[in-house]
Amino acid sequence: MAKQQTERKMSQAEAAVLILDLTPGSLWTHDSGSEYEIMFLANLQYSVKYPLHVVYKNAGTGTAEPRIWTRRADDWHRSMARKLLPTTET
Repeated sequence: MAKQQTERKMSQAEAAVLILDLTPGSLWTHDSGSEYEIMFLANLQYSVKYPLHVVYKNAGTGTAEPRIWTRRADDWHRSMARKLLPTTET
């Protein structure tokens, strides 16, 4: 019996929204309080077999070698919030 695909394929519109929000260099805070920086997106030609992924690293730790992770883009916002930079008042 063929393996049944239970995952829903991300629509192009959904992917476009994710790509606009998930910009390289943007800073994010995990629910635990740790901060991360997006390095780049992988699998831009996404499919069910090869979904869009965020490649990110720990931010601001001062360590010589950053730790690097990947997470599916459609799961990113479950525990990550974009860190807003302070605005300057004129």
